[in-house]
Amino acid sequence: MDFLGIGWMEMLVIGLVALLVVGPDRLPQAAHNIGRVISYATQQWRNIQEQVRNPVENEIIDVKGKIRDVTHEVTDFDRPASGQSKERNQETH
Repeated sequence: MDFLGIGWMEMLVIGLVALLVVGPDRLPQAAHNIGRVISYATQQWRNIQEQVRNPVENEIIDVKGKIRDVTHEVTDFDRPASGQSKERNQETH
């Protein structure tokens, strides 16, 4: 299982290096702080994605509505023309 593209062996090496650099007394607090930073970064990334996604989705909904309106206009335009040609055919007979 990979976490951020890092395998278990790499995680073990990082953990051992962190233990040597930070020390056993401060390692739990350092791990907590790193977890908070990763959580904050993930939350910010989701916010950015949402800010980009919402306008795009709204634009897609707007375009779909315009296409639907044009389709109805074309269909409505075609119906009276068909009805008039039928009336003309009945008048000539």
